[in-house]
Amino acid sequence: MKKTVFTILLIVFVSLQGISQQQRSIKLLAKVKSNSIWLRWAPNDPTTWIMGNTNGYQIERYTIVRGNTLLSKPEKVILQTIRPKPVEQWQEDASVNRYSAIAAQAIYGKTFQVKVSNTSDLAQVINQSREQEQRFSFALFAADQSFNTAKLSALGFQDGSVKIDERYLYRVSVLIGDEKAKSDTALFYIGLKDSVRQTAPISLQAKFGDRHVQLRWPRFAVEREYTSFIVERAEAKGEFKRINKLPLINTLAKEETHFQAMDSLPQNGVEYLYRIRGMDAFGDAGPESERVAGKGFKLLNATAAIKSAREKNEMMVINWESSGDRNSITGFSVERSRTVNGTFEAINQSVLSSMTFTYMDDKPLSTSYYRIKVLGENGQENFSFPYLAQLTDSVPPSPPKGLRIVIDTLGVAKLTWTPNQERDLLGYRVYRSNFAKSEYSQVNRDPFLQASYLDSVNINRLDSKIYYKLVAVDRRFNPSDFSEPVAVELPDIVPPLPPVIESIRSTSKGVRISWVPSASDDVVAYRVLRRLLASASWDTLKILRAQDSLVFNDKSLVSGKEYQYSIIAIDKSKLKSPLSHPATGRIVNNLIKPAIIDFKVEIDRNEKSVTLSWNYNELNLTKFLIYRSVNDEPLSLYKSVSGNSFSWKDVNLRMGDNYVYRLKASFKNGLESEFSEPVLITY
Repeated sequence: MKKTVFTILLIVFVSLQGISQQQRSIKLLAKVKSNSIWLRWAPNDPTTWIMGNTNGYQIERYTIVRGNTLLSKPEKVILQTIRPKPVEQWQEDASVNRYSAIAAQAIYGKTFQVKVSNTSDLAQVINQSREQEQRFSFALFAADQSFNTAKLSALGFQDGSVKIDERYLYRVSVLIGDEKAKSDTALFYIGLKDSVRQTAPISLQAKFGDRHVQLRWPRFAVEREYTSFIVERAEAKGEFKRINKLPLINTLAKEETHFQAMDSLPQNGVEYLYRIRGMDAFGDAGPESERVAGKGFKLLNATAAIKSAREKNEMMVINWESSGDRNSITGFSVERSRTVNGTFEAINQSVLSSMTFTYMDDKPLSTSYYRIKVLGENGQENFSFPYLAQLTDSVPPSPPKGLRIVIDTLGVAKLTWTPNQERDLLGYRVYRSNFAKSEYSQVNRDPFLQASYLDSVNINRLDSKIYYKLVAVDRRFNPSDFSEPVAVELPDIVPPLPPVIESIRSTSKGVRISWVPSASDDVVAYRVLRRLLASASWDTLKILRAQDSLVFNDKSLVSGKEYQYSIIAIDKSKLKSPLSHPATGRIVNNLIKPAIIDFKVEIDRNEKSVTLSWNYNELNLTKFLIYRSVNDEPLSLYKSVSGNSFSWKDVNLRMGDNYVYRLKASFKNGLESEFSEPVLITY
């Protein structure tokens, strides 16, 4: 049922609005008052206002609902066609109502002009336009302040022929030429049961100053309901009285969020109460706002300046002076901070009197900044400029302790340590060295307070350690002794140098390899590699600890095949060196060739030489090995000659020495013959 009623009512609204132009230039308000319905309307522009004053306004009423029944056809009544009252009918009300006087002058007055110096035709047009706009604005303003003025201006109407069980749609139109032609229509739907309680202004705020107060209240809650406001003031327990003779009009810009009002206080130090009431377009005052109270106070117009801060008996004596209006000062407070831009805190337990200009800090810091806070009424305050004061101090802080260092693979060194406890500590300096006994260089430029530091280190270097130590500095720049130096291992990113194969010996049992160790001092192991001579890949034979051996015997060989050997060094970071230069080895055949038996020695004392000759009929000879021993020395290889030679002359002899010679034959397959029988001569 409710949905059906709403639908029919909507159709009625649309049909009635269709009679008027789409763009209406009249705004209509209605309210229930004294068992009647009061109407108030206003044109939106001066042209429509002049047309309404000339031709009049037609007021129509449509009965929409009777009882609880929606009428199938609204009942239309033309209540009245009105124009502004003749000027003689204004006199009685205008004599006691300033707003009627204003409206009458706007409608009928001969002069309502804006004076301009230029009298050209264009200036006259502009002047007339401005006059028309001002007449229009003042007429609407006056109608908003008084319903009597609105009725005299044909901008208000009181319908007393309404019934309690009916609801109506009112329509106000501007007539064009005659009563049948209408334009600029406004509509409003209301009944006697639609009495609405007015809203009180909310969240009123007051900011008191020197014999003045600023009032503020939110715009959003009341701007649609009221056209102006009344400001009322009372002394404590006194009667509220209106302080603005003229209404406070809503002329705020769109972006402003609060209404404002200013008032001058009769005197400071006396509590005053304020409240706000809104005035609607019918000239009725709404309910009062909540009350706010406060007192005016004398402005603080005085400053202070510290003249001196002197050390006396381990205390600091601060002296200052004030300037400006000293009568506006209620007291002083002395504040202190460790730094000029730091947080200042009061050091006096209670507020100092306005006649006090000296204060003694019995617990001063080694370095302090002082300032004086000047106090005034109502929480006002001013501050002096900070003043530096320092105690005599020649005692340095303790050396920092607990230094710990961690360096990552990117070369970022993180230093942490136990913070010093000195109250006058300015900060720390970090020092670094590449060697334990060399001079340390300072890393950071200025001292810093935090007990940690990040340093950047080049780790692509040969030395494996870096050294750090710290110095603490107080605010008088007294340095502590150095902390204990701390060495830290650098991350190892440089692989070790390769070892060098010193010798490789092939025997009938295998191959014996020995090598010279890597030149890198962090090598912990060696890996022995082997591959067939024609192979591209290496096999690991053994990993030996560096301190265990630099020799390896390979017995896992296949006879008749040749092998290459290489060695890799491994450091403590598990980085590997390049391959050492390869060496070749193989297993030697166990067959032994026969000894040389046809071996002769001839001495020629004239030529001072000895000629060795022999015969040997074996194949695949490569060379003959000549061994010699002088006197009692051990026999050793002395000379080798080609396998095609069967004699050799020794000319390196000394008179009286005894010589022993023996021969061996060497073959292409690596085999050697047995030793020949020794031949002994005395030269």
